Amino acid sequence: MKVIRLVLLAVVFGTSINAAPAPKKKAAPSPHAKAEVMYDFKRARLGMSLEEWRALPVPAQDPPSFSMIKNGPVRPICGTDAPDAYQFSAYGAERSAGVLVCGYAYQETIGSSSPSWDAATIPIGKEHGTNEVRYKFLDGRLFEISVGGSTYLLSYIVDGLTAKWGQPDRTINDTTQNKAGATFPHTEQYWENPAATIHLESPYTRIDNLNVTYLTTAGAARLNAVEKALNPDTDKM
Repeated sequence: MKVIRLVLLAVVFGTSINAAPAPKKKAAPSPHAKAEVMYDFKRARLGMSLEEWRALPVPAQDPPSFSMIKNGPVRPICGTDAPDAYQFSAYGAERSAGVLVCGYAYQETIGSSSPSWDAATIPIGKEHGTNEVRYKFLDGRLFEISVGGSTYLLSYIVDGLTAKWGQPDRTINDTTQNKAGATFPHTEQYWENPAATIHLESPYTRIDNLNVTYLTTAGAARLNAVEKALNPDTDKM
């Protein structure tokens, strides 16, 4: 009798007692999922090779020479190219990991003195710039770009990053203090995806400077591993 009732119900409601279950719908992709993007600064793109970076158009103008000061052309150099260009030296965990630090520089000669290397000024916006730009390579690939400068560059940098990459994924606005106890606005802004991040902080190490760091996720993991190997006690706290 139970079987007959089931058959009758199936006939009445137009269903089959042997029908296979409806296929499960695939979950829709998360609206917050982001594609992997290698961010770039002035055409220097994270992940590019050292050779590709050297072949880029130089993003800085040659400085003028004066009667007693002779300046050479701006060109890409790395720490291995010019050991006396101390601006492009690696230290600490970076040195242990084999990081190669590069940048744009020119040789300056004052009078009869020996030439010295000066970092070139990279334009930020239309009228400003900074000579604190460093390009860092691991295994021949660009994994970090560090851009430092004065806090007056903040609005130009935010405008440029927003125009290229949209609104930041995270923003932290709070305050910081100088040694005298005076309080100043402080901001951190992040553009993030699975492959890389951009981190803007202003003020940074001083009340009058800022920093923007472009960093690959893989490069950050490599450096963190080296840092832990050099300083194992950091995991204790």
